[in-house]
Amino acid sequence: MSQQITPEPIDPAALALLADGSMTVRQAAEWSGISRSELFALMHGGHVEWFRRGKNNLIPRRSLNEYLARLYAAHRVAPIRKPSPRRAAGAGTRTVARD
Repeated sequence: MSQQITPEPIDPAALALLADGSMTVRQAAEWSGISRSELFALMHGGHVEWFRRGKNNLIPRRSLNEYLARLYAAHRVAPIRKPSPRRAAGAGTRTVARD
């Protein structure tokens, strides 16, 4: 008679984190433009979630997206304002009447 193994319940947070899939460090570097060494530093520093499967370190896409969104929000530059039509037409310049 074989022994049945009851599967452990799946953590809903882990399931949500992996809903978009995962990628290797090399794939994550190519996709994000972040170097592999910087990704390893982010992983081991706790800035990006990751897990190991066999020989591969895998990064959930959602975790990397969230990191990039935080990075973007922290370094976002105020949008450049276009000049108003009046100013562009020289409305702010003075003209002097000559005799």
